[in-house]
Amino acid sequence: MSSVVCSSSSALIPEALCEAKRLRTLNFLSPREDYMEAIPTILATFKHLRMLNFSGSGIKSLHQEIGGLISLRYLDLSNTTLETMPATICDRCHLQTLNLSSCRELKELPSGTTKLINLRHLNIDDCPRLAGMPPSMGILQQLQTLPVYIIGRNFETSIFQIISMNLRGKLKIKCLEEAKIPFGNNMIKRWMLTKEFQSLELLWQNDGGKLDHNRSRQAGRQVDDRTEFCLVDSLTVSPFIRMLSINGYSGT
Repeated sequence: MSSVVCSSSSALIPEALCEAKRLRTLNFLSPREDYMEAIPTILATFKHLRMLNFSGSGIKSLHQEIGGLISLRYLDLSNTTLETMPATICDRCHLQTLNLSSCRELKELPSGTTKLINLRHLNIDDCPRLAGMPPSMGILQQLQTLPVYIIGRNFETSIFQIISMNLRGKLKIKCLEEAKIPFGNNMIKRWMLTKEFQSLELLWQNDGGKLDHNRSRQAGRQVDDRTEFCLVDSLTVSPFIRMLSINGYSGT
């Protein structure tokens, strides 16, 4: 047996299922909050588990022992009410896909996210409370899917982190008022010329200021006009962008 869909009135793993020692895929479908209690059993029983799906399951937190699933390649936590992730998830260096889309209560990613060196897909779309990115995301050079990048105030969370990644598909860059690129716009231009994004969205003030509870920012902050122009010029240089959206840009 390689794959099981679990829809149960109990958070306990059925006894018969525990015999499937070489199970590779486990999907939880019932909207239960206590599925996290099954993690120790999963860890002890399914040593070869590669895909674990808690999407829409109702869990509010994730057991720190999730880090013990050494073969895990795919973890789906989308459409749950998670606020944070345990740091132990970053010990799973073989993890290739982490789906956190529509985790609308998610506030932060673990600071050690960059330890996931084989990560190819990090879906954080529709996570409105997410306040920032872990430092030095540029280390994840195999990353192809990152639908949202939130610019921070230092180099470790700057716009330059994304140019080391092999991103494709769609990209939304938030908090462009934090970007400072007076001497780095050519680097960004060269990177953008190699990109074929399905959609590119540029936002100042983290979704037009709607998310001011995430960060303490001055709403009327003055941003250098030339910096803004250089940003827009550099980020829109690719002729292969199919859909472009700009929100909050004060220039012309």
